[in-house]
Amino acid sequence: MPSYTGHVEKRYKSSYTIIIEGERVGGKRRRITKSVKVKNKKEAEKIMIEMIAELNKGTYIENSSMTFAEFLERWLKDYAEPKLSPKTYLRYHEIITKKVIPELGSIKLVSLKPVHLQQYYNKLLAGGRQDGKKGGLSPSTVLHHHRIIHKALNTAVKWQLLAKNAADAVDPPKKTRHEIEVLDEKQVKAMLEAAKGTSYY
Repeated sequence: MPSYTGHVEKRYKSSYTIIIEGERVGGKRRRITKSVKVKNKKEAEKIMIEMIAELNKGTYIENSSMTFAEFLERWLKDYAEPKLSPKTYLRYHEIITKKVIPELGSIKLVSLKPVHLQQYYNKLLAGGRQDGKKGGLSPSTVLHHHRIIHKALNTAVKWQLLAKNAADAVDPPKKTRHEIEVLDEKQVKAMLEAAKGTSYY
């Protein structure tokens, strides 16, 4: 089990630096520093204790400036392209670069919330077509977007860039079921009458 220790150093008035160190791995010791603005050293030490507890449990995520767009581009290159078939990869690439990144790319990866994804899906359902026709994308297509995003965020969790997958807390649209229009007795008789004398009869 990982073991971390830390201490606090004063920088300026009401400003402290938390320094945490872990065990050596491959000759290198993991070192995390974080500047905090608090009233006194005691408050800084409290934050440090919480950080160490999260590090030991494996739930600590270092604050990152990486945007969702930067992560998705890295995910396409390092995960999707090597693992997916060329056809599937091109579909993923198209959806991510033409749809997801323009709408959600500027959000920091660590700041991405379920509400962002829900708003994105709702927008696609309301009007996300690219063929010039009015209306939104079908629920089945939006569900495909959700599955791609969910898969990408799962990788972010595995890479320890996120503590949890925001897509887990979103209700994606369900696939649409096309209802079959059944003919009544009168319509069946009319159809059979019209088909008389043909191979369809």
